[in-house]
Amino acid sequence: MNAAKRPDRVEAQLTKLSRLRKEPPGAITTETLVAGLQSRNNLIVARAATVAAELNQHDLEGELETAFQRFLVDPIKTDQRCLAKQALARAIVDMELPATEVLLLGAHHVQMEPSFGRPVDSAVDLRATCAIGLVNCGHPDVVMELLPRLLDAEAQVRVAAARAIGACGDPAAVAVLRLKVLTGDDEPDVLIEALAALFELAPRRTLDFVRSLLEGGACDPGAAILALGDSRLEAAFPLLQQQWQRANRSEERRIVLHAMVALRREPAIDFVFGIVADGAMPAAREGATALAALRLDPTLRQRMEQVVEGHPHGVELWQLFEE
Repeated sequence: MNAAKRPDRVEAQLTKLSRLRKEPPGAITTETLVAGLQSRNNLIVARAATVAAELNQHDLEGELETAFQRFLVDPIKTDQRCLAKQALARAIVDMELPATEVLLLGAHHVQMEPSFGRPVDSAVDLRATCAIGLVNCGHPDVVMELLPRLLDAEAQVRVAAARAIGACGDPAAVAVLRLKVLTGDDEPDVLIEALAALFELAPRRTLDFVRSLLEGGACDPGAAILALGDSRLEAAFPLLQQQWQRANRSEERRIVLHAMVALRREPAIDFVFGIVADGAMPAAREGATALAALRLDPTLRQRMEQVVEGHPHGVELWQLFEE
């Protein structure tokens, strides 16, 4: 009987915590949140942490930290899927609390849980969240602390680490991120994030760095090309134009066209329209597909109509532009 009623009691506590969102902050609200954070049930603690952050309950910093450390003990048993720890860390980050010790623990925590196949790491989101949190709280050695996360087994964490290192303002960040790019990564998103951070930190120097990468073949060209497009720098267009001429694979040329459109610079857009108007298939097809990102712009839409009118593959190109 007691076991049958236990889920009902948990659901009742979760509902009680959720209702606090509609209540004015006060002693009763704080008391209920504290009770939730002190629960042994990870679902209840996760809900309490989420509501505490939504209500901006900065006075619960100590309770959040204590709960987090409690769930580090026998974590697979006490906090399956890292639900409590992730919610607690998210609350700390969202409220910009200086809970450095918790964020350090979370940034390094790995929780391999049984699954139908190989064990699965349930702490991926937690490490990513804590990486950003360490930057927000101004940890003095954030680059050194996050450096191992650039080698994390999970790409999501490596991306978060690159983003966090780029935002920390430490002079060592440029060197660390360049090294990451030079050593490579199996996931292009990691390199794109590292290069995006470099463009934020040192735009002109990063343009020269990317030029050397593309000319020397020392990096995944796709990541470097996309990063140039995301930079929105006018000086990135000549590099993309050179890469178009240099590329000998259709996939790489496709990426160049998408990067030119992402650049949102008039010379780059003109170049892609020229490929659609004059280029042989499949280049014209790839150009139309790339320009589809701008199809809601009435001026560019009218220009595309003019380009495809009378084009031998105009119907197909217009369909690609519309998709």
